Amino acid sequence: MAAERELTRLGIQVVYAVDTGDPATPEGLMTRRIFQALDQYEAEKIGRETQRGLRENARQGYLNGGRPPYGYDLCRVRHPDPARGALGHTKSTLVPNADQADVVREIFSLYLAGRGLGEINEHLNRSGGPPPPSPGAPMRNSRRRWARTTIWYILRNPVYCGLLVWNVRDYSEFRLGLGSIKRKPKSEWITAQQAHQPVVPIDQFERVQVEINSRRRREGSSRRRSKQKRTYAYRGHVKCATGHNPLLMAGKTVKDHTYYACTYARQYGAEAAKEAGHFKTELIREDVLHDATLRFFAHEIFGGGRLQILREQQEALRREVNPQAGKARKRLQTSIAETERRIRAQVIAIEDGLELRLAQNRIAELEQELLELNGALADIETERKEILDIDSACTVLDSIPDLLGALRDAPPELLSQVFDAFRLTLEVNRVTEELTVRVFISSALGGAKTIEDVARLAPGKTDGRPMRPPVSDSFIAGAGFEPATSGL
Repeated sequence: MAAERELTRLGIQVVYAVDTGDPATPEGLMTRRIFQALDQYEAEKIGRETQRGLRENARQGYLNGGRPPYGYDLCRVRHPDPARGALGHTKSTLVPNADQADVVREIFSLYLAGRGLGEINEHLNRSGGPPPPSPGAPMRNSRRRWARTTIWYILRNPVYCGLLVWNVRDYSEFRLGLGSIKRKPKSEWITAQQAHQPVVPIDQFERVQVEINSRRRREGSSRRRSKQKRTYAYRGHVKCATGHNPLLMAGKTVKDHTYYACTYARQYGAEAAKEAGHFKTELIREDVLHDATLRFFAHEIFGGGRLQILREQQEALRREVNPQAGKARKRLQTSIAETERRIRAQVIAIEDGLELRLAQNRIAELEQELLELNGALADIETERKEILDIDSACTVLDSIPDLLGALRDAPPELLSQVFDAFRLTLEVNRVTEELTVRVFISSALGGAKTIEDVARLAPGKTDGRPMRPPVSDSFIAGAGFEPATSGL
C-alpha cells in the first residue's frame, strides 16, 4: 500500500492483474484495499514461518545462507530428517580451511602478544603474506590487501571458537532506505554451542575479548563519541580513488579549513598505501570540491547547452554499449534465420514423403527454439531502446528549474540534503589528477520549484518523516549518462 501511494504521488497509475473495480468509486477502493490487506496478511504469515524455520535451523547449528567466514569452507551434509535426507536434501555447516585457519590462529596469537591492529595489518600485508578474504563485491578491495576492519572482525567473531551466532543484525530499516544496519539486543541472538570444529580454543578467544576491553579502557576509546559539532555538506559523497577502489573520505577541520581525508592508509596500512601511489594522509579541501560541484551543475544541469551535452554524452554511451549488444543481436538474428531454414526444410521433407509424426515433433522443437531466440532478441531491443530514449531523458532534464543561485548560498545542512536528492558522487584521483562528478536525476526532481523542494526528495527527508528513496519512471544516470571530469 505504501508503494502504491508513492507511485500515485509521482503520477504513475497502478493496474492490478486481477480486476478490483474502479478505484475512483468507494466500492472499487474498498475491494482494492481488501485485496491488499489479504496479500499483506499472507506475506507476513509466510515471513513469520520462514523466520521460525531459520531460527530452528540456527539452533541446530546449521548455516542460514551467506558466504562462510574466513578460515572456514562450506560443507553440505545430509539432512537430519531421514525422509528429506532420502530425497537428497542437505544442510550447510562449516569445516576449517587448513591454510586460512593457520592465519586466524596467527592473528589471535599476535594480538595476545601485544601487537596492535595496525601492526598485525602490516605483518599480513608483507611481501609473500597470506591473501586476504575475498570481498563480496569485485570492486571492493581490488588491490587485495588486509584491512584493519577485517582483523577486528576476526578477533571479535565467536565462530572461531566453535559457536554459531545468528540474528545479530537488524536490516529492516536499511532495506527500506530509512537508516543503517543495527545490532540487535543479545537477548534476540540465536547461539548454537559446538556447531562446528573450532579454529582457536574458547579460552584463547575469551582472553582476546578481555584484552580488547582492557586496551579500550587504557586508550580511552570506550567513551561515547561527542556529538558532531558541524555538518559536512559532502559527507558520504566524496570518494578517494587514488590507486585503489573508491573509498569514502571523512570530513575534518584543520585550522579553520574543512578537508576530506582518505582512510585507505589507516585501513590497509602505510605499505599498501605507498604501493598504490597513495600518500599516508590524502586530503582535499572542501572549497575545491564545492567550486567543482557548482561548475558541474552550472554547465551540465542548469546550463543553456545542457540538452546538447546530454545528447552528445548519450551518443558516446551508445557507441560504447552498441558493439557488445550489436554482436549479440547479430548472433541471435543468424540463429533465428538458421532455425527458420530448418523448419522450412522439415515442411519440404513432409512433401517428399517423410513420416508426418516425426516431422511434427521436430517442427515443434524448432518452433520452441525459435520462440526463445525471438524472446532473447526482443530483450536486447528493449534494453537498447531504454538506453537510447534520449527524448525522454531530455524532457526530464529540461523540467528541472535553475537552482544554481540557491546552491551557491545554501547552508551546509541544506546542501547535504540536496546532494542526497541528486545522489551526488565525487571521485578524487591524485594519480591522474582528476575529479569526477556524477549525479542521478529522476523525474521527481522536475516537480521541484525551490531548493527546499529538492531537499525534501532526499531519502529519509520528506515532510520531516523518513521515506524510501523516490520512485522514478525515468532517469538520467551519471552527468546525463556520462561523468564529467575535471583536473584537480
